[in-house]
Amino acid sequence: MYQAFKEVLSELWDFARGRDIQSVGKPTVQLSPVIKAADKNLDPVLVVPPVQPIVGSRVAYVTADAAHCLVRPVKTFDGSVGMFSYAQKVYVDTIEGSFAHVQTEQLAGWVESALLTDTPSVIYPEFKAQEVYGVSHVDTLKVRRLSRDGLLGAVVHSPLQGLEYVLYVLSKEQVSIDWGYQRPRSAGSWQSLLRGKMGVVMSTEPKTGSVLEVAADKSSTFLAYVEAVLPDLSIRVSSVGRIHPGEYLNEEFSQVQWRPWKPVFISFN
Repeated sequence: MYQAFKEVLSELWDFARGRDIQSVGKPTVQLSPVIKAADKNLDPVLVVPPVQPIVGSRVAYVTADAAHCLVRPVKTFDGSVGMFSYAQKVYVDTIEGSFAHVQTEQLAGWVESALLTDTPSVIYPEFKAQEVYGVSHVDTLKVRRLSRDGLLGAVVHSPLQGLEYVLYVLSKEQVSIDWGYQRPRSAGSWQSLLRGKMGVVMSTEPKTGSVLEVAADKSSTFLAYVEAVLPDLSIRVSSVGRIHPGEYLNEEFSQVQWRPWKPVFISFN
């Protein structure tokens, strides 16, 4: 009887010891607490991660002239780390309440959702052939807001000008031109103003993405943007004010038609 009791105690001891041996060397894992952006007491460095490569995020545009980039999805004193400007493209990765967390290559943080749109036509004009873009036309206002009315078209109360249109298209193509301080930059003056400038190429042969300048005589000078050059050297161009003030045209001309204009095609590298 005693021997049997002794064997039971021995087995219990070996079993308990075996469990302890198996647990030796296994590290204790302690999970880090989940950081919630809504926690108003967190260190801002933890709330707003460093800007990282953005993959598959939703594109949006800023609709305000200036939008604060906040460290948290709430307005607090000294809670802004920067500003986003009108029409700036941002990438939205999180929506929380009335705020969106956005990123660019330079900045990341929270912006009021009401100051964003994912519809490009809210920001950018949509031109229609033969429509006249007067001083109060919604798309004229968009062009001038995008350029901050740099040509003073709204100030002098004029319809949309050909120069404004061409500069707008070039800006969308991210073309930056060193103009210096010479003004005005009207049709017929581009060749002299830009000759010798770095990155500017002038040719008598058309090229897609170039600016067509016609200055044969003062009565027929105009600027147009070359949308396409066809194999037979016909060209498709868009312009404003070529025939009537403020009128947008999208036209195609054969080589026989445009050669007599003696145009210069100005490209930007």
